[in-house]
Amino acid sequence: MEEIQRKYSNPFIIAIDSALSSEENVGKVIVSEGGICVGRGVGENRFMVGDMSIKGIVARNLGNPKCNLRILQNTNLGFVMQMADMVANGIYESIECER
Repeated sequence: MEEIQRKYSNPFIIAIDSALSSEENVGKVIVSEGGICVGRGVGENRFMVGDMSIKGIVARNLGNPKCNLRILQNTNLGFVMQMADMVANGIYESIECER
């Protein structure tokens, strides 16, 4: 983050990450204003990143940092990759529409 701030004047940063939420949100992509608090789902509120965020909900939030870490470690990689492809394709399509 420091290097980006050093290299670019007033950068607009889109933070993209996997996230935990309620059971009904698993598989959804959430786009919102404001950044992402890195590590919040596993009890490590490190820092905020981004001016906007794209979160792929990959698993249910169990409300306990240790359980959440375990569920993230055991989340199906194929599912995570499908979500990543969906987000990447959405970004690509939105850029293509602007040309």
